[in-house]
Amino acid sequence: MSRDRFRAIAANIHPSDPQEDLVNKQRKETEEYDPLQKVRGLLEEIRTRCKQVYRPQKHTSVDERMLQRLDSP
Repeated sequence: MSRDRFRAIAANIHPSDPQEDLVNKQRKETEEYDPLQKVRGLLEEIRTRCKQVYRPQKHTSVDERMLQRLDSP
């Protein structure tokens, strides 16, 4: 694929809604601002698919570093 063709395709692919981008940009200094808003749909799709596919095996272990310590603040 040529560079120009790649750039033309990339310029026309938007993973998020431009209107939502504007609304999110206006929320920049507030708690409602979502820094991952542009890729949120893709992340949710990946997370959903991973949950569908992942099947823990018999010998799955949990390391103590994976658990939150009860005595820590």
